[in-house]
Amino acid sequence: MADGEAGGGGAPAFDAAREALAQGDARAAFAALRPALEHPAPFDAEALGVFAEVAFQLAGPELAGKVQEAVDRPDDVRALYDLGYELLEHDLDRVGAAVLERAHALAPTDPGVLSELVAALERAGLHRAAVSRIAAAADGVREGSFLLRYLLGWNTVMSGDLEGLRALAPSLGPASDDERFMAARLEGVLARGVAVRATGGLDDRDLRGWHFAVNGGVLLHASPHGLDEPMRGRYAFVQDSAALCREGIERARLALEAGGLDVPRVLLLPERGSQALGLAAARLLGLPAVPWEEGHDGPGLVVAYDLAALDDDLYRAVRPHRPGQVLWGHASRWTDDQPIAADLVTFLYQFNTPPWGEQVTLDPQGRARPAEPDLTPAEGLAERIVEAPLDPDALHDAEVLRRFAAACAGVVAPEHRGGAWRADGVRRKQWAGGPVPSARFT
Repeated sequence: MADGEAGGGGAPAFDAAREALAQGDARAAFAALRPALEHPAPFDAEALGVFAEVAFQLAGPELAGKVQEAVDRPDDVRALYDLGYELLEHDLDRVGAAVLERAHALAPTDPGVLSELVAALERAGLHRAAVSRIAAAADGVREGSFLLRYLLGWNTVMSGDLEGLRALAPSLGPASDDERFMAARLEGVLARGVAVRATGGLDDRDLRGWHFAVNGGVLLHASPHGLDEPMRGRYAFVQDSAALCREGIERARLALEAGGLDVPRVLLLPERGSQALGLAAARLLGLPAVPWEEGHDGPGLVVAYDLAALDDDLYRAVRPHRPGQVLWGHASRWTDDQPIAADLVTFLYQFNTPPWGEQVTLDPQGRARPAEPDLTPAEGLAERIVEAPLDPDALHDAEVLRRFAAACAGVVAPEHRGGAWRADGVRRKQWAGGPVPSARFT
């Protein structure tokens, strides 16, 4: 649901949930209850009472116990806060937001309760609602809390309001190193947003501009499916192809050239998909390919098919910026926070199957069947990418991408530059969602 969209519930939902529980189907019971539990539905002790049994079956006694405590003591701010916190730990952000709304109503001057409510709304993508709660706080609550002032700035810009962030920035008043780090994050979003605003307007369709402003990465490709509605450039479900990998390489070339990024070689990560894409990139870009183990401290284009496919050690190894080193992640999931934002990313997905994965095909009867994964060695996969024909319209926005990359290169402050132009520090995280809304599928 979008900001302000109404929820619902009531006796029929409770009856359906109880019936599903009687049949041993706790997931169906939760599905029936969700409209009565999730923000913006009002706090409902009866719905929580049914949810206590669902929680016990799905998550165990710890969560169920906290649910029951809130049912038994619906006016106990601590019980409500503890439940809200636990619900966020279980990624039940909208349910947690509804519980924390009640806690905030009971304790409107408690900055800790308000901060946790805002965190729940933020994680649910309800940034405008988060802004409105802080803006409506009692006198002195926001003024006495740096965290609330920061959250107001962050959710303001995640609502798509760059000028609102500019107006709020002088009042942040950080007083510690941690607070100065958080304030600098907002300063960076503002600096990057100002640098690229003229290229796309930073409206609710400018996915490329907002991805750079918020995450510091250059988005190379926008999905043509549902471009206006409901996806606005992101993918929901995608089966990647050798042709899209080839397009990604060509778009990376455009961005590197326009952004003044001269990479002398391709660094091959020791992960099969990344090796395949890296070998293909080296061929098509006319650069030598060097194993990561041999050249990881030096300049070059580090190629990852999907950062999520790397093991923990390798993930940590690519996190630091190094002089002259650019990290290109071909595919990246947008529905969850990612610990690393690639400097360049081809596309954003919710569900993706690599070209060599278990892609769905149609059998002779026209029925969808998962294909066996392609076990071809990386060298063979690279050859397919190199030979894949580009669609005549694949680079239709090449000049737009060039202008955008050149604008990205114009950020002056070293600490606020996009990832591709940084020489030190650690890579920023990639935040889920953002000012450009897209449909999510469950």
